[in-house]
Amino acid sequence: MPSRERIDNTGLSRLSLIIAALLVSIAALALMKGVFDPPRELKGEALIRALKGGGYTLLFRHTARATNVTEFNDLIVLADCSTQIPLAELGRAQARAIGEAMRKLRIPIGETLASPFCRTMETARLIAGNARADNAVLGHADGSFQNTMNFTPLIDIMATPPQPGTNRIIVGHSSAFDNVVPGGPSLEQGEAGIFRVVDRRPVLVARVLVEEWQGYVSSLNGDGAKGGAAFRTGASGKIKAPRRAPQAY
Repeated sequence: MPSRERIDNTGLSRLSLIIAALLVSIAALALMKGVFDPPRELKGEALIRALKGGGYTLLFRHTARATNVTEFNDLIVLADCSTQIPLAELGRAQARAIGEAMRKLRIPIGETLASPFCRTMETARLIAGNARADNAVLGHADGSFQNTMNFTPLIDIMATPPQPGTNRIIVGHSSAFDNVVPGGPSLEQGEAGIFRVVDRRPVLVARVLVEEWQGYVSSLNGDGAKGGAAFRTGASGKIKAPRRAPQAY
């Protein structure tokens, strides 16, 4: 009959193996997903210079949506905009302003993807001129809302550098950024998280609010206005939550 000590040691060994496996899984997940990397943070003129050279993915949340319309997941038809909350006129103006600012700053835009929702596609087209719908940005491979969200395909896209000399534009919902950078403050409507591929994973290097694009243009024109800081950080150096917009698709 095995001794009690031997049984206890066997149990401890199994527990140690389980804990080690969990730690490896957590580490692998952290490496796969986007992270905030302070040493690679870009802001001000350095950010614009970097974007001019290409090589970044800009993950936008759609611009301001209408507040007088509701939508229900079980009634949404992606091909029917009448079943969805559209952009507000303010949102359309914001998207046009972002696109105009990027052109004035001579930031090259290449591949442009968006969630198939009408408000995300419209935001992408107003910024970049054209866009391709991709369910990876929505987090539902089949375009339905019955299954659990899975953003691994989106992370895989973002872990691949864009075409040389260009920047990739992706327009999604708050859920896209929240899953690429878990634990960080969500994007406001129209805000962009800017990513660079490092060691085959997307690394967050900047965040830019809608109004900050015009600030960068004004700074370029020499009228004294300053482009907004890419990150809003507290004394600890961690990302500080920006003004929060209501969270929704």
